[in-house]
Amino acid sequence: MNKEREINIVALTHFSIIALFIHSFNISYMKSLLNVLVFATLIMLASCDPAKKTADAIDTGEEVMEAIVDLSQFAINPDNTPGRIGWTAENERYSADGGFESWNFANISMDGGIESLDADLVIDLASVSEKTEKLAEHLRQWDYFDVAKYTTATANISNVRQSGDSYIADLTLRMRGAEQVIESAFEVQSMNPLRVKGSADVDRRIFKIGSDETGKYTGFDGAGDIITVTYDTEVRL
Repeated sequence: MNKEREINIVALTHFSIIALFIHSFNISYMKSLLNVLVFATLIMLASCDPAKKTADAIDTGEEVMEAIVDLSQFAINPDNTPGRIGWTAENERYSADGGFESWNFANISMDGGIESLDADLVIDLASVSEKTEKLAEHLRQWDYFDVAKYTTATANISNVRQSGDSYIADLTLRMRGAEQVIESAFEVQSMNPLRVKGSADVDRRIFKIGSDETGKYTGFDGAGDIITVTYDTEVRL
């Protein structure tokens, strides 16, 4: 009887040890499983990083197109124009001297010297001016700027490099559904505030400024194909 009781106690002890081992194993397994789930969650959160989403959008071109649309719809404050944009043109009868009265910088980035400058500006084409208001009004019509259809022009300044005592930048002009990349030479007038003065030669054939009823460029006014644009401005928002 005692022998049988002893066997039962031993069996019970073994069973208890086995049960405790299984319980411990289940706890360790659950902890491991929980750790795996936490790790997987962190990976999922990392993959949803907003910066990565933006990068993915840029890869598809969606973000770039959105940026261009936003720039063209930038609200120009005519009371905050940071300087002057002018232009000259002439033919046998008349020397025109005009400009644009309303324009602003939309974006400015410069995290180092002048060479790091990258900026966007937006010009209100309806603000074209000339010393003779009759000519300015004509320039707003369909055969020149056609401001009823094309309200703004945009320009990006980038890839600035030093050239002697001055600088050259790539000025990408977008207007009337066309684009021209122009090498624009400029000088720094002051650093604080940053003020620059320079010029750019705009080929109006690209933008069909001076066209006939069919929209074909004709240059009928005899003022030449290249129009010199000058600027003297603070670089500020």
